[in-house]
Amino acid sequence: MGFKIEGTILRKYTEEPGVVDVVIPNGVSDIWLFAFSNCENIRSIVIPDSVTTIRDRAFADCKNLEDITIPNNVTRIEKNPFSGDKALADKNGFLILKDELYGYFGSESLVAIPEGITAIKSGAFFGCKYLQSVDIPESVSSIEDHAFGNCIFLEKANLPNSLVYIGEDAFANCWNIPSITFPDSLVTIEKGAFSNCGKLSSINIPAKVMTIGEKAFSDCANLASIMIPNSVEKIGSNAFYRCNALADVNGLIIVRDVLYGCCKPCENIEIPVGVTKIDSRAWDNRIRRIVIPNSVRCIGDSAFELCENLSELIICGDVEHIGKSAFSGCRALADENGLVIVQNTVYSYC
Repeated sequence: MGFKIEGTILRKYTEEPGVVDVVIPNGVSDIWLFAFSNCENIRSIVIPDSVTTIRDRAFADCKNLEDITIPNNVTRIEKNPFSGDKALADKNGFLILKDELYGYFGSESLVAIPEGITAIKSGAFFGCKYLQSVDIPESVSSIEDHAFGNCIFLEKANLPNSLVYIGEDAFANCWNIPSITFPDSLVTIEKGAFSNCGKLSSINIPAKVMTIGEKAFSDCANLASIMIPNSVEKIGSNAFYRCNALADVNGLIIVRDVLYGCCKPCENIEIPVGVTKIDSRAWDNRIRRIVIPNSVRCIGDSAFELCENLSELIICGDVEHIGKSAFSGCRALADENGLVIVQNTVYSYC
């Protein structure tokens, strides 16, 4: 058959005329990226016990693939190897393999995911234009990257008490979700998980959460209330970027002692005492003067980058860390030699 195998890695399968049932040779341990993608004639695939790894999109867009045998020895399945494999779905439109949900091809607006599912895999409902409400069973512990991304009509997602992990961009661009209730079991909210959820108005982070990823709630313009427990050890940069409803009377977006930016066209800013960090890309080029109090210990990467009108910078204390490109392009701060120097470090040459 048309196998391209290097060592124990199956790199590529090329379809042969009349062959619809494929048996992968024993000894293969790794099925590589896109190995079977767009093999439109294949109806069944048998994977041998020697295989331990299936890579992302390994079987993507095999539109007539109806049956695949995955042995118990497979311990690693990357993201979504079965993207677009509609013929593998059951009568209700669910593509389920080894108790994990890889896709939904139905057209219902109110969806109840079957009991026993342990993970909702990457992109399972991505861009589902019909979905308005989803009930997730108590067996699910992981919602992976982009699982519900771009479900622009999704209004309600019932998260189970078993949920531990919400992946990158899992609910990104779900514009119509007004609220979300996180279960007490939740530990991790990854990068961009709820970014650009425009109607989201309040969030209560449960006590077991330790990590909130970069841009996790960025561009949630109506997010006006958020409760973050002491258990959270790490909040990524831009986690609340352009969450304008969180701003104080001066337009400053401050969450848990971190300044994420200003939502007003301010030229003269005095950062409140108590702020300990100025986040990455916090400002635009309208700002002309800023006073940084002695409570600030960290200025993030590119925090004032390209603030060309910033001509007066007053730092009242010793900032312990200034990120890369923090003052790059701040032309009005340059000395007679065209150098932008802050705390003995050159950040730009103008």
